[in-house]
Amino acid sequence: MKGFLKKRWHRIPVALVSALLILVLAAGSAFAAYTFLSGSVKVEVEEAVTVSYQWPTSDVWTVWNGTELTITDAYPGESVVIGIKVDNASSADLTINMTATVTAAPDGGWDKITVTGGPAGAVAGHSTWTGAVTGTIAGDAPHGDYTVRLDFDRS
Repeated sequence: MKGFLKKRWHRIPVALVSALLILVLAAGSAFAAYTFLSGSVKVEVEEAVTVSYQWPTSDVWTVWNGTELTITDAYPGESVVIGIKVDNASSADLTINMTATVTAAPDGGWDKITVTGGPAGAVAGHSTWTGAVTGTIAGDAPHGDYTVRLDFDRS
């Protein structure tokens, strides 16, 4: 071993040349990795929440796609109740809120319908919230067509 440490190559100690060569080879092999496959993955995130409605005289739930629903036979001083079901297909708890806004009313009728109920809060993952939306019509509501917009949002 002492003989190896005393040997020289062009007046440079062979032990030093050997150590540098080992270091260069080790570093080179570390950077020798190369990409042999490259690609992309498309992730399509689907809506986790569906809203269904149920008329008071029915046992059938219908998935609501946001189209306009027409309620007939509503009279001043009465309430109209529609069943609402919110299904959460996600494994995460999602906060669902519903807001109601009167968007069309006959003259003098803008404040004559009050909407209460609907989801307001967390719907647990893989579960269903079932409740109702109640539209209360004031006794002095003028006759005519009213449009109430229901907005469901989640966070």
